[in-house]
Amino acid sequence: MAVLDLPKSQNTVKVSMIDTGTRMSNFDASMFLHPTIGKLTQFNGIPTWSFLIEHENDQGEKQRYIYDLGVRKDLGNVSSSTKQMLETLGWQIDVPKDVADVLKENNIPLGSINGIIWSHWHFDHTGNPATFPPSADLIVGPGFKKNLLPAYPTKHDSGVTEDAWTGRTLREIDFHANGETLKVGEFDAFDVFGDGSFYLLDSPGHTIGHLCGLARTTPETFIFMGGDACHHPGIFRPSPEVPAPADLVSEDLAELYFQRFESPCPGQSNKHTHGLGPAHNQEPFYTYPKVPDGEGVNHSREASLKTRTKLMQFDASENVFVVIAHDATIVDIVETFPRSASHWKEKNWKELVRWEFLKDFIQTS
Repeated sequence: MAVLDLPKSQNTVKVSMIDTGTRMSNFDASMFLHPTIGKLTQFNGIPTWSFLIEHENDQGEKQRYIYDLGVRKDLGNVSSSTKQMLETLGWQIDVPKDVADVLKENNIPLGSINGIIWSHWHFDHTGNPATFPPSADLIVGPGFKKNLLPAYPTKHDSGVTEDAWTGRTLREIDFHANGETLKVGEFDAFDVFGDGSFYLLDSPGHTIGHLCGLARTTPETFIFMGGDACHHPGIFRPSPEVPAPADLVSEDLAELYFQRFESPCPGQSNKHTHGLGPAHNQEPFYTYPKVPDGEGVNHSREASLKTRTKLMQFDASENVFVVIAHDATIVDIVETFPRSASHWKEKNWKELVRWEFLKDFIQTS
């Protein structure tokens, strides 16, 4: 696998993956993925992953941050434009709990949360910050204030509600403070605690100011919080460093894979009876739909593709576990809060989940 040059540090954070039980269904996959492959025509039963990041410094001072809040339980209180979108698209969304409910059930005082990080402003990530005390800052990516303020109801067609930050500090990350830029991999980065244990990564494309997170779970291992940088593992796998192994792929699936290519080599059929050959098994199954910027799910297709390329470098590292916000293929494999996810590597989660998404093409959910 490719060697990813990451900053060194002995400082770590504890990471827990939070599943509120939210499941979203009846999503037209062609809005998010191109081309259509096999039976994956809809997203059904997809989660919205949130993360609890816990940090303790040398003086014993503790801080807690939440990355993404998922969908709010009181879904009727989203903005007017979001309500209209949900009605038009016919999405089915079941939200049994808020992130705040899950924390309280497990004896985490909400007043101990120092900050809420939004990967971006879409309703299935913003949750309801008002369920947390105003002592918790709301942290957003660059360009948020310029492009999204004022919000609903002051601006009636806004997709975000201004009560999210009423009475609390709204912090916008500056990746170029003092004229300097920290790099982590190919991403511009912000060191949240100043000790190399947790970074926010500038990852625009899906929206303006989209933020990914990178948490150091041991001195050598990390969890990459992908948000909506990609909506399905097939957007960034396979890759040159993570080719699809032939022995994991059935004959039927191999045929589906090669059908993506409009012109097979002369004299070569799309039928490959021994799984994926070396010609194309290093290219992701999917790309993003080709629609004008702003008309599809991504603000900028070009920026999204650049972010995908950067993410693929992390996915290729054996020391980085990539979790995108709506990955349903990992639900039955990972352990969720109150259990820690920091020991993901010794539990072999990365290898267990890597090709689970292939099942999406040959079975209906």
